[in-house]
Amino acid sequence: MIVKDQVGSGEMIPMFDGHIFVEYEPKNTFASVPDLRYREIKPTSNNQRTHELLTGSAAGSNKVTVFNTEEKDKWSLNLALLDNEIKNEDKEGDLFLGGLVYYKQGQEIAITGNALTLESYEKSPSDEVDLIKDINLHSSKEDEGIRLKQRMGNSVGHYKGTLVWTLSDTPK
Repeated sequence: MIVKDQVGSGEMIPMFDGHIFVEYEPKNTFASVPDLRYREIKPTSNNQRTHELLTGSAAGSNKVTVFNTEEKDKWSLNLALLDNEIKNEDKEGDLFLGGLVYYKQGQEIAITGNALTLESYEKSPSDEVDLIKDINLHSSKEDEGIRLKQRMGNSVGHYKGTLVWTLSDTPK
């Protein structure tokens, strides 16, 4: 830091009589995004079956962390499935029958190639700015969180898809 042509280092700055102005570029960005993991897919005799996210150390984090230093009134977390497909890594050309779904307040919403708003944040006038916001994607309840919904006909294997996470901010 340079104050009145004197260079300061560490936490100490030279003595001076005046004001300090700190300039920074506000950000609304991801601090972390999870790698969603589910158990190996096995054939099912049921018409459809849902799988919850794995938990524990093998799964890693099941939450999205947003770092926000902007004073925006509104922002949203969006998710899309790239190319709208989940592929079998063990058997080339074999696509997953079913898909990712998001359950919110009991409502099932398919995660496709079109961005889906998972969560929205709106600051009320009395709120301070939340610098870090965690959004948990796992729930042990069958009608909450992100789940993998399987239909009959899948071959055994490890399937993989690419998720596109975006943040959008809008003025009030």
